[in-house]
This record gives sequence, C-alpha cells and structure tokens, in this order.
Amino acid sequence: LFSKFRGGKGARSSEDSFALRAYAISGLLFWILIVGFLWSIAARWLETNFQGTGVVIFLLVFSYFVLRMMRGLRKRITNRKSASQNMAGVGARQRFQHRLKDQTEIKPIQETEQVKPDKKKRKWLRYVVVLVLLVVAFLPYPYETGGPFSVLPVQQEWVYTETEGVIKKVFHNGNEYLDAGTVIARLSSVEQEQAVQTTAAAIMEQKAELQMLLTTPTKEELELAEKKLDTARVQLKYSKESEARLKRLYEAKHVSFEDYEDAKRKMDVDSMQVEEAKASLSKVKAGPHPQEIEAARSELKRLEERLKYERMQLEMTNLVMPIDGYLVTRNLKDKAGQFMNEGEMFAVVEDSSSVRVEIEIPEADISEVMVGADVRLKVWTYPDQTFEGQVTEIDRSVTEGSFGEVVIVAAIIPNSDGLLQSGMTGFGKVDGGSKFVIVAFTRMLVRFFQIELWSWIP
Repeated sequence: LFSKFRGGKGARSSEDSFALRAYAISGLLFWILIVGFLWSIAARWLETNFQGTGVVIFLLVFSYFVLRMMRGLRKRITNRKSASQNMAGVGARQRFQHRLKDQTEIKPIQETEQVKPDKKKRKWLRYVVVLVLLVVAFLPYPYETGGPFSVLPVQQEWVYTETEGVIKKVFHNGNEYLDAGTVIARLSSVEQEQAVQTTAAAIMEQKAELQMLLTTPTKEELELAEKKLDTARVQLKYSKESEARLKRLYEAKHVSFEDYEDAKRKMDVDSMQVEEAKASLSKVKAGPHPQEIEAARSELKRLEERLKYERMQLEMTNLVMPIDGYLVTRNLKDKAGQFMNEGEMFAVVEDSSSVRVEIEIPEADISEVMVGADVRLKVWTYPDQTFEGQVTEIDRSVTEGSFGEVVIVAAIIPNSDGLLQSGMTGFGKVDGGSKFVIVAFTRMLVRFFQIELWSWIP
C-alpha cells in the first residue's frame, strides 16, 4: 500500500497487488473504527464521571498515545529506509559499515564527555518541575461549577378579555415596551355605556327624593295642616250646636228621631275629622319616618354600587398592560374586528428588566452551591459578553440532564439593556468558593475513589 502511494511497483501481479492493497485499506479502516469507538467510550465515561477533570485526563492520555504512535511510525519509516539502503549494494553497505565503525569509535569519547552534564541538567530540571508543581498545587483557586442553562422571564402575564365583544380598535401591534396601564386595544362598549348613563340618571332622581325627605316639613306644609285642623274644629263646633238643638226639639216632639240621628252622625264625623287633622298636623310636625329616609338612602347606595359595577364593565372593554414590560405577541392589529369570547387570551406580556435562568448543576457539585452565590453566564447569541447575577433558588429534586443527574439552580440576572430574551441558552458558572488547585482539579477523581471504588469493596 505504501509502495502504491510512493509510485513504486511490486513484484506481484496487478491482481494480487490490488487485492493486498484493498485488504490493507479495509484493515486500516477497521482498526481506526475500533480504536475510535474505544476512545469515544472512554471520553464519554470520563466526562460523565469527572466532568472537566475527566476531559483533561482524556486529552493527556490521548496526546501521549498519539505521540507514542507517531514516534513508532517514524522509527518504522527509518528502519525501512535503512533496509532499502542496505539492499542497494554490497559496496555501499561496506562503506556504510566502515563509516558506522568510525563513528562508533568516536562516539564513546564524545558521549563520555557529554553524558554527565546532561544527566545532571536533567536531574535538576526534574526537581524544579516537581517543586513548581507542588507550589502550584497548593495555590488558592476560585472553584466554579456550572452547566447549560436556559433563560426564562421573571414575570410573565397574559392579557385576557374579561367580557365578550368585537375588537373595535388596536393601539399597539406588539413587540413593544409599554408601561403598566397602557391601553393595548378596546372592545365594542355600546351596551356598557348605555347602562352607565341609565344608572347615573336613576341616581340623580333618588338623590332628589332623599333630599325632599330630609327637608320635610316645609313652612307651607305646616301652615296647611294647621288650617285643615282649624276648619275641622269649626265644623265640629257647628255640628255640636246643631246636635244639641235637634236633641231639645226631639225631646219636645217637634222633630223626628231620624233628623236627630243625622245631626248626631254628622257631629261624630266632624269629631273624627278633627282627630284626623290633629294626627296629620302631628305627622307634618314630626317629618318623614326614619325608616323612609333609611330606605331612600339604601336605594341610593344600591344604585351607586350598580353604577360602579357598570363602570367597571365599561372599563373591562379596555385591554391594558398589567405590568411594565414587553408586549411579546406580534401582529395584534390583525385582530381588529374579531369577536372575542370572555376569558379568551389576547396577548402575552413579559417583564424583561431582569430574567430568570435555570442552570443544570451536576449532582456531585451541588454541595458547593449556596443561595446568594455569584453567577457568570455566556449565551450563544452574545459569546463576547458575560452576564452576572446571583443564585436565588436551589431545587430540592434531582433530574436527568444532558450529561447525567443534575440539580436545577435558579438565578436572577439584571437585563436593563434587554439583550437576554426568553428561550436563549448558554453555559453558566456558579462560584463555589476558594480551594487549593490540587483539591479543585482532583475533586471528582477523589469522589470516584470515595464512592465508586468503595461500592466495589465488600
């Protein structure tokens, strides 16, 4: 196969050469697939169990393997070149051996002169490297754990129709920042406006009636009642005189009993009218009954509450912003003229002044995370910018994440510039305190021996 790439020709026939080269290619491909499969399994296992430390271990072992393989390949190529040169001719081989003999005679002298300084230099270099590694191993290191995250709104509200009707007008099309209370759209409100006007008129009428009751009696009404009483008394006086006269005539047998009875009856009626006039005058003087005034006031209050309700119904025809934030729903003006049922969603509003992120922290690292810890984030949309916040909540349950068992950690990130939007993803880091370098980078490896290896021991 190598001869084919170099343009050489073998001694075998073309059929045999093609078969051998095809076999060589298939063998190489099979070897590459097997080795690649094994390396991928090792890489996934290391990453799953040791995260960042596992990746470092994999890269070191893989680099060592590649260097050894390249060194062996170079050695094999050198041996093949030497073998081809040996086959060039006996004369050339003899000259080569003679030259090699001369070199071997000279080399020991040179080596004896240089071996000792090189060995000393390498020995001191090893000590320096070990010392540097020991110093670095016990340097303080800001330990951070992290994982992928997704952006969620801190507060999200839905704008619903609280009454049914046709959308009369839409003032904002969507994807805009609006203050709380801003009217987004308005439903048809003819019936609500008519109800408000009718109730307002009834309230005015009831107020006039209550005012009349509170100002009774008037001077004129009092004078009228007194005059009615005086008239009744005059009529009673004449009725009594007529009854007394007819009584004497009846006893003298000058009038009939029926005439006397009519006079007596009229006197009784006039007496009752006097009593009625007295009662009427007392009533006028006393004014309206307190229960009448209370009933009028209760009716007025009922009408005022009804007016509040009808005005609230009228206000419900306005669809307003419930909070300060972005009107997420777009193309709202296309809904103008549509009929909306009561309770139907019209738009979605989000408060984007700050966002909530949920970070997937590995289960083994959750003990290093505390509420209030600093958080640093980078999203795929803005890789050059770092967002900062603090941990506000740690989930109490463990879930299946993208790379193993994780615990969801929530953080609040200020977003005054509005760059972070719902649904964005990236990678977040949570401050886990300061540790020695050796502790930080071997933590997962130590955990492996403390838990995984311990589980193997009976």
